[in-house]
Amino acid sequence: NHAVPIPGRTHFQRAMPSSVGLWAGAFAESLLDDIQLLQGTFRLIDQCPLGSAASYGVSIPIDRQYCTDLLGFNAVQNNVLYANNSRGKFEAAVLHALVQIMNDLSKATTDIIIFSAPEFGYFVLPEKFCPGSSLMPQKRNPCPLEIIRAKSAVLQGLLFQNLEIVRALPSGYNRDFQETKRPVMQGLEITGMSLRVFFQILSELQVDKEVCIDAFTPELFATDQVLKLTSSGVPFRDAYKQVAKNPENVSENDPVANILSKKHLGATGNLGLSISNAKIQDAQHWVDLEQKKWVDVLENLRV
Repeated sequence: NHAVPIPGRTHFQRAMPSSVGLWAGAFAESLLDDIQLLQGTFRLIDQCPLGSAASYGVSIPIDRQYCTDLLGFNAVQNNVLYANNSRGKFEAAVLHALVQIMNDLSKATTDIIIFSAPEFGYFVLPEKFCPGSSLMPQKRNPCPLEIIRAKSAVLQGLLFQNLEIVRALPSGYNRDFQETKRPVMQGLEITGMSLRVFFQILSELQVDKEVCIDAFTPELFATDQVLKLTSSGVPFRDAYKQVAKNPENVSENDPVANILSKKHLGATGNLGLSISNAKIQDAQHWVDLEQKKWVDVLENLRV
């Protein structure tokens, strides 16, 4: 369905030709950026705090690097006071990355809810994900998508809860820190569950190609007409004014040909999916390496 045209919108008003592929690809790239945020967060927190004790080290000759290597951390968290001061900061970094994922899911679910409504009809949701109304027998509601959207707000609340807990603490260990763990655990659980449900729905989402094409009206091609006139030598302002007088009279009316004609990188006719696929492979390779590293550490500790 990547080449199925749909009206693109700005300010939620009909704007220019778009496609299902461009829409879906935008979220794929955004989630790939979220993976980079997660990787950056992982690198930040991949430090071993052991040996910092209550915030000021100990008077026995411990080898902190040995503990770090044995447990598979990337580095020692050097300053023993900062090892405690960073509590809450590292949790917030994790939650911030999770918030970005949930914000992407929130936007995607909103689009799907709108585009699957009868007034649009571009998408058809699987019935098993659309329970009925407790009162209105004709209703089928996109409840799982709505819950995912609401959970994105819950994640933001968890992030700010964590930030507020540590905002005004003095240096050194404080018992307040124990309250920073629950938001992280909840955030991980909510995000993982939301991703699983979202991709299950997405895998069964249907696209009504005929409805998508029928949704096109002449004014959606107005900008392309302006650019066509400009390419032929008409000054942009003149071309803009000329088309603006009667945008409904634009001659172009083939949405499929229109989206396929835009060949520059990232446009509807050249989505650059190979770039995204390469990023996916890189991310999977990174996950595989970290998982193997973790398994090896556990095996060594059992010896």
